[in-house]
Amino acid sequence: MYEDVRNGKETEIEYLNGDLVKRGEKWGVETPIHRILYALVKGVEMKSQLEQYQ
Repeated sequence: MYEDVRNGKETEIEYLNGDLVKRGEKWGVETPIHRILYALVKGVEMKSQLEQYQ
C-alpha cells in the first residue's frame, strides 16, 4: 500500500478492510479495527492526492 500511495495510485484498502467493514455492517458484526485501518489509509490516500494537485 505504501508503494501505491507513493506512486499516486489508489490502494487495495477498499477490497481488504472496506469490504470487511461493509459485511460487518450487513450482518451486525462490529469491526472497529478494520474501520480504523480503513479510515487511516483512506486519509493517507486523500492527502497524497491533494498534494499532487498543489
